[in-house]
Amino acid sequence: MNRSMIVALVMLLAALAAPPTTAAGADAGAAASAPTTSGRGESSDRSDSSKANGASLRDMYDSVHPGIVGGALGAGIGIWGGLIGAVGGMCAPRGRAKGFVILLFVIQIVVGLMLLTIGIGALAVGTQWMTAYTFLMPGGLAVLLGVLLLPVVLARYRQAEQRRIDAEAFRAT
Repeated sequence: MNRSMIVALVMLLAALAAPPTTAAGADAGAAASAPTTSGRGESSDRSDSSKANGASLRDMYDSVHPGIVGGALGAGIGIWGGLIGAVGGMCAPRGRAKGFVILLFVIQIVVGLMLLTIGIGALAVGTQWMTAYTFLMPGGLAVLLGVLLLPVVLARYRQAEQRRIDAEAFRAT
C-alpha cells in the first residue's frame, strides 16, 4: 500500500467512527476540539491533529477522498476481473486449474461482500451518500459479476471434461 491509500483508509475509519454532526452536535464538537491541558500544565491543542485548514477529517474525507478511494477500488476490481478473465479464458477450455479459477471467483465475491458491508455501514452511521457509494458500487459490481460469471466458467469446465471423456471413448473404439 502506498502512503495515500493508507491515509485514505485512516480517514475512512475516522469518518465511520465519528458521530453524525447535527446542529446541537456542532456545539459539542467545538467544545471537544478545544485545547486541553496535560498533567504537567502544558497546553496541547488537539484540533491541530484532527483538523487541517479548518476542516475535520470527516469533512475532508467526505469532500475529497471518495473519488480517490472509489477510483482505486474500481481499478483494483477491474484488474482483478482481467486476471480472472485471462486465467479462466486460458484454463477453462482446457480443463486446467479449476480449483484456482474458482478460488479467484470466491475471493472476488468475498471482497465484494466486504465492500458492500462497509458501504452499508457508512450509510448506517450517517455519512454522505458519496462516501457510501465509494464502497457500494465496486462491491456490488464485484459480487454481481462474480455470481453471474462463475456458472459460465463452470459450464466451460464441464464442456472440457465432456470433450475429454468423448475423446477417451473415441480412442477406445
